[in-house]
Amino acid sequence: MSTPPVASLPQFPVQPPVPGYGPPPMTMPGRVKAMRIVLFILGGFNTAGGALILLGAVLVSAYGDSADRHSAPLLYAVAAAALLMATATITLGIWCAHGGNRTRIGVIVVGALLAANYLLGLFNGQGLSGPGLAAATYLIATAVGADAKAWFNRPGR
Repeated sequence: MSTPPVASLPQFPVQPPVPGYGPPPMTMPGRVKAMRIVLFILGGFNTAGGALILLGAVLVSAYGDSADRHSAPLLYAVAAAALLMATATITLGIWCAHGGNRTRIGVIVVGALLAANYLLGLFNGQGLSGPGLAAATYLIATAVGADAKAWFNRPGR
């Protein structure tokens, strides 16, 4: 059995591009998408950690003896720093969709601050800082990459 020939469709000319609209929009590279996910994950962990430290500061202020109460302001400062870092990472994760070189540089700076924090944690014997250090290093390595530069410096964003 032979198959019947397929009727060819009439060929119409392709419409030329409309002036003033530019090239089609660029899609976000996979590494930049992964960087966004890592930013959101680190922001969530910093939010949880900041909330737990804040709870600890409140409990120390309320129920600690006079020697313990002197450490409460330091706990409040650490909680504020963790919540500020959480705000920065989540905000940068949102801004990654829109691009801009400022966002890329912000990711590099926040990644360096996080890497320094996790590195200090490793030196203090906190073994749980290892995955955070790896995530912060990934943020820096991805943000300085060529595909991230192309995404954040794209025209018409």
